[in-house]
Amino acid sequence: MGNIWYIVILCLGILYVLSPIDAVPDVVPILGWVEDLLVFAVALWLANRMRKPSPAETANEQDETSGSSRADGDTLRDQPAASLPKTPWQLLDIEPDASDEALEAAYKAKLMQYHPDRVAHLGEELQRLAHEKTLEIQRAYEYIKRRRT
Repeated sequence: MGNIWYIVILCLGILYVLSPIDAVPDVVPILGWVEDLLVFAVALWLANRMRKPSPAETANEQDETSGSSRADGDTLRDQPAASLPKTPWQLLDIEPDASDEALEAAYKAKLMQYHPDRVAHLGEELQRLAHEKTLEIQRAYEYIKRRRT
């Protein structure tokens, strides 16, 4: 619905600029053109504020603003403390001294639980959330494996 209003506002701005009926007629030198430019700029600004970003734009924005660099070069997303466990071991529900077999089993179990294919029939937002959760599980697994080598 937001994208429809985006188009409507842009069209209205363009129609106003092209219309011979203006608040300040175009025959008034410079002032008429400035008024048309201001109306179109406001229409563009409003339309841009109402436009719903695409999932790709949202993902790019999150990638640019997320995470802080760790000393070992690993980048993890900044998430509120309540939304995610604090350590990779908590994310995979294992103890730090768990065996490699237990790590592998926990990793596979979490992937089976949160894999995006399991929610492919649901909405786009849930698919994106499952994808993000899968990436977090993969990062946690890779982090633990790097620490053990």
